Amino acid sequence: MDTLMTGKDFIARLDELLNERCMSESDIHKKVKLSSGTISKMRSNGSNPTFRTIQLVCIALGVSLSEFFDTNKKPQNGDYFSEYELELVALSRKANPEQKGRLQAYAEGLVGN
Repeated sequence: MDTLMTGKDFIARLDELLNERCMSESDIHKKVKLSSGTISKMRSNGSNPTFRTIQLVCIALGVSLSEFFDTNKKPQNGDYFSEYELELVALSRKANPEQKGRLQAYAEGLVGN
């Protein structure tokens, strides 16, 4: 982005990242202590976010500040997985087909699917 990011630009980038992660604003509010009205106000009046708001949004989305502001970066395989999630994927790749089936059934049982 060659110019300064406005409040509207911030909301557009936020929406893009939320969409990429299949998240909603309420997911952000649940993950970090950010008032539910903060983003709504920015949407309605185009106000600029504070640095604290930007930091909290980045934490909730799991991105760095530079990743948030880098609108030219295209997602790479694994960009949106935590180290823990990547470790689980690596472990599952070591399993044979029968083990993978049991692992999937166990995980679905844990989360209620």
